[in-house]
Amino acid sequence: MVEKHRGGGLVAAVIAALAVVGMMGVGCGGASTSSVFEGPGTPPPSDGGGGGGGTGGGGENPPPVDQTPTPATAFTLGTYYYPWWNAAEWAKGVTGASRYGQYSSDDPVVAGNHITDASTAGIGVFAVNWFGGDSDRAMREGLLSAQNLSQIQFCIHYDIAIRFQLAQLTLDLSKPVPRLAFERDIQYLADSYMNHPQYFRVGGRPVLMIYLSRVITGDLEGALQDARDALHGRGIDVYIVGDEVYDGNFNPSRIRLYDAVTAYNLYNPNTVTQQNIQNLSQWSGVLAPTYRGWDQGTSTIPVKDRTNPVDFIPNVIPQYNDTAVRCCNPPIPSSSFEDFSNMLDMARSFSRPVAGETHGLIWITSWNEWHEGTTVEPSAEGTGPIGSGNYLFGFLQAISRVFPASASSGS
Repeated sequence: MVEKHRGGGLVAAVIAALAVVGMMGVGCGGASTSSVFEGPGTPPPSDGGGGGGGTGGGGENPPPVDQTPTPATAFTLGTYYYPWWNAAEWAKGVTGASRYGQYSSDDPVVAGNHITDASTAGIGVFAVNWFGGDSDRAMREGLLSAQNLSQIQFCIHYDIAIRFQLAQLTLDLSKPVPRLAFERDIQYLADSYMNHPQYFRVGGRPVLMIYLSRVITGDLEGALQDARDALHGRGIDVYIVGDEVYDGNFNPSRIRLYDAVTAYNLYNPNTVTQQNIQNLSQWSGVLAPTYRGWDQGTSTIPVKDRTNPVDFIPNVIPQYNDTAVRCCNPPIPSSSFEDFSNMLDMARSFSRPVAGETHGLIWITSWNEWHEGTTVEPSAEGTGPIGSGNYLFGFLQAISRVFPASASSGS
């Protein structure tokens, strides 16, 4: 995911501002004032983008277990939805073109088209990227104002990389200023969105996904517990999903702090080059052992203060191509729509029922991250290589074929 660039003050100004306002809560007074960390964004991650940088908690690979978890037989499909699109954003570079042109994310008509396309294919949830400011406003004016919002659910994908200007891809929650902002962001999100009738819930609990959580250092446990306690006071039992899945990052004492773990995108240019990956089917084969290990390993770790195990949510991409915004990263194209179908099949085999329910969760990166070419949103063109963004409704049709029970008959 390409980190955005926002104008504003620096952390020193934030500290002074917090002193002036008496450490008042984040998010009061509308979208433009919802962030105490409004400021320049971060450069592309040092590993080339996609999955982000290193880890904050240390760890290893999952140990083998004696019993393989039973996979789910019914599924909820979600996808990451970006509300940052405007003329300036499109100008930064994209792979392919949307069927709806260079739209603005605050357009409820475009959002309505997205809802129809996604729900018809069987996608039930948009995880909306949120970093305060523009993202808050665009989500309210666009997606949440769509006339057909009742056809889909949404949850928040809390983007700490943009929100906290993580140039070094490390967020230290032992420091009081980011700790306070982190906790109050979650309270703001709960107050603003988690009681919405279309907000996505697992086992009756509203879902919060945290992007790049694995780069958090310091008192992660205390910060998450404080946030949970604050939400409990509001009658909300939040289901927190950490972006923790990464090779060498299996740390049970850290994993147990979340209700579920997933990966936004495991793309790594070094692995792609070293293993000479030419298409998505080959990439699926590389990821399968990682998914198997995390699926099995998390099934033996109980969530903190609960008896149920941590849920594992497998992730899929249709392809990857960030050459429009970064230099030299090897793409992973889908040479055919069967490549994407193969990855969906692989993810399905590692999706087990979550939170004591009967269905598994599978997340798709992404609906509309056009900078990195991971989109399943319908494209404008259908001629030429799929890897160049020419696929029309092909990826959505692949989803419908692999998960026919999830697809609808909508127009």
